[in-house]
This record gives sequence, structure tokens and C-alpha cells, in this order.
Amino acid sequence: MPLVGAAAKAGLLGKKNRWIRIVPSGLVSGGETHWRFPMSMKQLETFLTRANGNDNIRREVEQCAGDTTCVAKVGMRHGHKFSAANFSRWQREHK
Repeated sequence: MPLVGAAAKAGLLGKKNRWIRIVPSGLVSGGETHWRFPMSMKQLETFLTRANGNDNIRREVEQCAGDTTCVAKVGMRHGHKFSAANFSRWQREHK
């Protein structure tokens, strides 16, 4: 019987009132999986390109004064999901 509703979305399987959490292999720190990093890095790069072309977003990023968490929150407000750790890594790679 296929999973439906919240159980399917949460990745849970039930058998006789016991729930087992399905965890993808390759977990890394922060609960992110390896397969999620490329997408969030793509989101970050898309956001940075957008910020370069938009004075309002660029000002918001500049007001963060290098605070990676702040930049991630600005990105989230503009529809781009990436972590502060991804932004730090991007900064190190692009010095």
C-alpha cells in the first residue's frame, strides 16, 4: 500500500503502529545531504547574479557586512534557499 499524506511527505513508513524515519545516506553536518549541496550552491549563485543586477538587493547584502547568516536570510526573502555555510564556502572559493 503506497504512502499518502503527511507520512509520504515526511519519508516515514509505518508498520503496526511503529514509525521508521528514512534517512538518506551521506548525511553531513547541519543535516544536509550531499545531493542537496549542488542545488543550494546553484541557488546561491543565482541569487548573487540577481543581486549584482538589482541595486536594492545589493544594498541589503551590503548591509549584512559579511554576516553569512544575514546574507542567507536576504536570499530566502527573495526566494533563494541556501545556507550560511554555503555562502562561506563560496566566499573561500572565490577569493
